[in-house]
Amino acid sequence: MLLLSDEQVQDLITADMCLESLEQAYRELGQGWAGSSKRTDIITAHARSDNQEPCHGLKSMMGVVSGIKVGAIRINSDIITWLSSEAGMKRVKLPKAPGGRYTALVLLFSTRTGELLSLFPDASIQRMRVGATSALGAKYLSRQNSEVLGVYGSGWQAGAHLMAAAKVRNIKKVLVYSPNRERCRAFCSQMASLLEMEVEPSPEPADVMRAADIVMSCTNSLDQVILGKRLREGMYICSVKPGEIDLDAYERAEVLILNTRQAGPADYLINGGREVPPGLVKERKSYIDGFDPAAYGRIDWQNLPLLSDVISGKGPQRESDAQITCFSNNLGIGMQFAAVGHAVYRAAKEKGIGKELPSEWFSQLNHP
Repeated sequence: MLLLSDEQVQDLITADMCLESLEQAYRELGQGWAGSSKRTDIITAHARSDNQEPCHGLKSMMGVVSGIKVGAIRINSDIITWLSSEAGMKRVKLPKAPGGRYTALVLLFSTRTGELLSLFPDASIQRMRVGATSALGAKYLSRQNSEVLGVYGSGWQAGAHLMAAAKVRNIKKVLVYSPNRERCRAFCSQMASLLEMEVEPSPEPADVMRAADIVMSCTNSLDQVILGKRLREGMYICSVKPGEIDLDAYERAEVLILNTRQAGPADYLINGGREVPPGLVKERKSYIDGFDPAAYGRIDWQNLPLLSDVISGKGPQRESDAQITCFSNNLGIGMQFAAVGHAVYRAAKEKGIGKELPSEWFSQLNHP
């Protein structure tokens, strides 16, 4: 059994690796040879806090990609709070584990022998698999001549989106908006140096939409970020939460696809029967099953095509440069961790990175 640290995973993982492994996995998913379970969240409120925060979140998702003979379980044990500011409300994870750290793990299993192949933290894979998935949407649905990328957000996830998008289109300029101006400027400087391209902060969110061919929202905001009134012909838009895109934008999209038909996490609240914490109420509304049915109910969410349909050739394609296309990367799926985790595992084995532990420690002779 190969044990890897997140720092080792970060050194091994690349945008190309993620794009290649995920594209093949989505193709298999569309063909019925890969699959994922529902994401499940158990939220435990703080018993002695008036607003019930911080909460503990125990999150799990599982998936299998049969072509590479692996399955994965991703488990998060998070301390969560919801913060409000002038820019809106956002969900924040607190580093409360010893040493100011976060706790989240991926277990990679062989579907041939059942054994545990590898164990590693999820952070670097979590970051890159989301960015690469949004970029795969761009590969199949954005205009081939797209050159200007717009990004909402200047955090770790935004960096992954930028790196992956630059691999699927000939991006010549990037415009970034974040309400945290200082962090936005630092992010732009870092990404410009890393990718050797023009990356500029935008003073206003509308400036991004005026100039960009591709717009990616990758924030932890629980409020709408991409507004339909700002859309232009030929744009490709995507988000990591469905609530980052407003109804007008969804309705103007001539091609609209999802990542999964799971409309929101299967969440269970443990709080002694009190009212739902205000932050969790807001968060639930950012998922499809929390949308206002009088408005968003006009879209038949359960019958929209999926990214796996598009990649496997069964879904809609862009038919003209004038079309507006949209990919709502609405919820992560466990299959992603199996696909990218296996690619990282193979790279680690080839380079002799990680600590080998006896497989006997993670298996048993007695019949389970």
